[in-house]
Amino acid sequence: MRAPATTLLLGALPALAAGAFVLGISDVGRGAWFVQGASVLLMLAIAASMGLPVASLRQRGLVVVACAAIVGCALPLLAGTDGPRRWLAAGPLSLYVAPVALPSLLAIAARVSRSSARWNSVSIAGLWLTAVILAVQPDLSQVLALTAGAVFIVCHGSTPRRRRALTLLAFVVPILAAAAQDDPLAPVPHVELVFEVSWRHSIGAGLGVSAAAFALLATVARRMARIEPSMIGVAAYYGVLFACSMPGWTPAPLMGFGAGPLLGFGLLAGTAGQLERRS
Repeated sequence: MRAPATTLLLGALPALAAGAFVLGISDVGRGAWFVQGASVLLMLAIAASMGLPVASLRQRGLVVVACAAIVGCALPLLAGTDGPRRWLAAGPLSLYVAPVALPSLLAIAARVSRSSARWNSVSIAGLWLTAVILAVQPDLSQVLALTAGAVFIVCHGSTPRRRRALTLLAFVVPILAAAAQDDPLAPVPHVELVFEVSWRHSIGAGLGVSAAAFALLATVARRMARIEPSMIGVAAYYGVLFACSMPGWTPAPLMGFGAGPLLGFGLLAGTAGQLERRS
């Protein structure tokens, strides 16, 4: 059996190829190709470094990583800018933090929530707090995607059946809060609108890009579920983001231009290896 990181990275190849194809037909400059290529290399480096034996994490270490992910999502709120606050400035570049942090946060929450009823409550509370942080930014797509992942954790975890509906109802609050705020950002063809660009190019291109998205979702769902059934919520997270990218709300994971989703997938691949090692 292949290691989780290897399986996930191989499953990402069609999506990466689809992203390169969209960049090609969008006629972007060399700078975009450089950023995307460097991001792919960083994705691989993150996954590989987390797979080293010296990087083995105990449960306390996983909790620290999860807390760091939540804090990372909150850091863009400190930027004193008008409009959406979702990015951290890194020199001339801006890093979209949520897609870096949330996939691994969901995977860790799914694993930790199975430890005990107390950790189950802590995990769900952490996800809800993150949803509130994202609603303030505002980032409706990420709130919806995070909630989709949380549904699987709540339903597969140790939350009593009579409390599950009430727990999930709490996530409606950040969803409504995010939806009530305007998002003035216009979609970019090679970032959010990769499906539209590919279908406009040709039927074959549209089918290929769509198939790459389905291949990614299938790989993530199958491989993460082997570690913990509730980790299929990570695939639900990516599925909602793909759906939200179609009307231009958010970047298409791994296919739209941008470092955040790529770095987040590398972190997820490394985290999956850590979690399977603990299993």
